[in-house]
Amino acid sequence: MNQQNLSSFIWSVADLLRGDYKQSEYGKVILPFTVLRRLDCVLDGTKQAVLKEQEKPNLNIERIGALLTVKPPLDEQVAIVEEIERASGNYDTLIAEAERAIDLLQERRTALISAAVTGKIDVRRLIETEAP
Repeated sequence: MNQQNLSSFIWSVADLLRGDYKQSEYGKVILPFTVLRRLDCVLDGTKQAVLKEQEKPNLNIERIGALLTVKPPLDEQVAIVEEIERASGNYDTLIAEAERAIDLLQERRTALISAAVTGKIDVRRLIETEAP
């Protein structure tokens, strides 16, 4: 498509839009449609293959509902739930211990800063040993 044909095409679309859109709104409508048309032209060679692929059966809610499901016996379900609850209880314990350790470390940090500021500990030698 040469420049003249493209320009004619765009203005023909503008003529179609004249009744529904103000002239200042043409750009908001023409550009997206022009991009879509360009994509349509570029992908034209694969269009039939895509449509054919789309006709193949696909997975949808009806097909999922028609699938047979296997569930374990009730006693096995109960055992699974108990194992999950036991494992999550362990996680809760670990989380609580980690939070407690964080609190203690924050308290220790505050105490160290306070001691350094008030002169209860001498940090000058620490700075001298860390310097290169």
